[in-house]
Amino acid sequence: MKVVLLTGDDCGVCEEAEEALKELIADGEVEVRNIQHDDEALALWASNELPPAPQLLVVTGRGQIFGQLSVEDLIEQQIAKQEGTPVP
Repeated sequence: MKVVLLTGDDCGVCEEAEEALKELIADGEVEVRNIQHDDEALALWASNELPPAPQLLVVTGRGQIFGQLSVEDLIEQQIAKQEGTPVP
């Protein structure tokens, strides 16, 4: 399984998510896929009728969504961690 961040062009929240998750992305723990440039990512998004990007998903090796994570919560947690603020 892998964690995938689905993003899109001209998406400020997507940029915020990528910035907040930059360490996890750099470590290879989160894979960023742009639905406007990646047909496989677009198919995953469209076939599951997901809300607009960004979407943070746990995806199986067969390309099926196993779970969905809150992008907003993760952004808040990462910002708090970077600022040294306790996370609730």
